[in-house]
Amino acid sequence: MKYLFTADWHLGHDNIIQYCKRPFCDVTDMAEEFVRRYNEVVEPGDTVYFLGDTVWKKEAGDLYLPRLKGNKIHVTGGHDHRYFKQTNCPIVHFHPKGEPELYLCHYPLLTWPGWEHDVRHLHGHQHGNGARRAEALDVGVDVWNFYPVELAKVMEYFQNPANFFEIKNQA
Repeated sequence: MKYLFTADWHLGHDNIIQYCKRPFCDVTDMAEEFVRRYNEVVEPGDTVYFLGDTVWKKEAGDLYLPRLKGNKIHVTGGHDHRYFKQTNCPIVHFHPKGEPELYLCHYPLLTWPGWEHDVRHLHGHQHGNGARRAEALDVGVDVWNFYPVELAKVMEYFQNPANFFEIKNQA
């Protein structure tokens, strides 16, 4: 069983393709590719945390979310009230037995409990456009080539944040 993280799918949001310069011809093409890539790396027993802005249009959520493998935990973002009942954007404390301690939220936080003692933070919202920080990581699809990112890769980033993306992009 693996833990994975993702954010900012914007299912059914026509303009997100233009806003984020996503390489898709339309929202159907985008959603189908997200489902394909997601199911390529997620197994039925895995748990995936969606850190907000998953669904823009209810019909798109109804169509695509049931096709995703694994256990899905939705941490709502600013747009998710259109699909999920929860209207606030919570902060979730991730600390399963034997796993590192993380704080999850759709929005990037300035601080969180334990941040000064190597407790790290995962977020979405910035679509890869925010400043990179050694103690926080954007897990949105625009950063991770439209795939969810595994916990092992997240921890690899936190071990060497300064060079992580430069080394990854040279491979």
